[in-house]
Amino acid sequence: MTEQPPRPPRPLESSAEPALAAWLRDETLALARLPSPSGTEGAVAERASALARTLGLEARPLRAGDGTLAAVVVTPPGARGDTFDLVLCAHLDTVAPPPERVGPPLADDRWPARPYAGGGWVAGLGTLDDKGGVVCALAALALSAGDHGGRAEGDRRAGDHGQGATPATAVVLTCDEEEGGSGSAAVAQSLRLERAVVIEPTGLAVAAASAGALEAEVEFTGLAAHGSLPEAGDNAAERAARFVADLAKLPLAAAQHPLLGRARASCLEITGGWRSLYTIPDRARVRVEVRLVPGCSGERAEAELRLAAARRGGRVEVLDRSDPWSCEGCELARALEQALARAGVEPRRTGMPSWTDGHNLVAGGCREVVVFGPGDLALAHTPTERVELRELVLATQALAELVRDVSLRRV
Repeated sequence: MTEQPPRPPRPLESSAEPALAAWLRDETLALARLPSPSGTEGAVAERASALARTLGLEARPLRAGDGTLAAVVVTPPGARGDTFDLVLCAHLDTVAPPPERVGPPLADDRWPARPYAGGGWVAGLGTLDDKGGVVCALAALALSAGDHGGRAEGDRRAGDHGQGATPATAVVLTCDEEEGGSGSAAVAQSLRLERAVVIEPTGLAVAAASAGALEAEVEFTGLAAHGSLPEAGDNAAERAARFVADLAKLPLAAAQHPLLGRARASCLEITGGWRSLYTIPDRARVRVEVRLVPGCSGERAEAELRLAAARRGGRVEVLDRSDPWSCEGCELARALEQALARAGVEPRRTGMPSWTDGHNLVAGGCREVVVFGPGDLALAHTPTERVELRELVLATQALAELVRDVSLRRV
């Protein structure tokens, strides 16, 4: 059966909840049905830009130094410049499931080949992480811009903070969040941002702190021998297994944060040996991720990991490191909680356990950053990825309230 071309984006004709819910469902599905693994965001960026323009907003590409697309910047009509008091940041890319794990819907061990909606949910790759968030952000900006559409162009000019000027707001849609984070790195370098809400699944709680992460590979070398004579060799896989068992005993596990829990080192992958040979393996490799919390720096985690690996004869290669950050006392977190209350949601605080674009924005000098969005993070990157339509509606309403507050200088 031939895939039908996507229909054109349609305007948001009403902010009333039934109409808003139907619009969020349809536009989330339209974006999710465009494949966009990291590095292939072109088509979904074009669709998101067209949707923004349909909503009466302006969209422009932001390119990295090598000319690749880094992000799409969406602003109310007439906005100029690269300084923003508030941005809503969501990402356009998704993870890339193995092709053999993509199949018909309603199979818990397979990603549905075509995202779908039903029973009050929108399901499939990208619906939760993060295309539902993209649509929420665009709708929120459009709804708030409609409330203030009569201002003169000069009063909406980004970076014009003279008397009477409207604080500048934007939606920033990044590329490459799931891989290298190059999109938000370019955003942090090219734009001046005061505050940012990074849209990721938090179950509508306000994540005012985020864990950092240390990712590393640890290689173990042994001595091969015939499989019937293990004492004649040195089993690298067994060395690796003992190292994995040691991870739970690292001293860093004593570091704890009220929103993020304990620091923790986890084994993500372990490989070694040969399937077709009856041989004691002489090579094994372990991929480790350490969740970092305030009080446990990347330097400390790396030192402990290297010591534990050396005890088992392993060598550590650090692949990536990002430190934790906190915005627990910031005005943005309080303002978003107040916006949630006006939208009918009881405010809750949480911590974000994973890396997000927020890390690059904080590193780039953004003064206040929180993470917030609809849905359950545990479902992201899984065959059962889905987001409740009701949460998409509430997230949109709360974000629109927040943007209105910034526009009226209440924040």
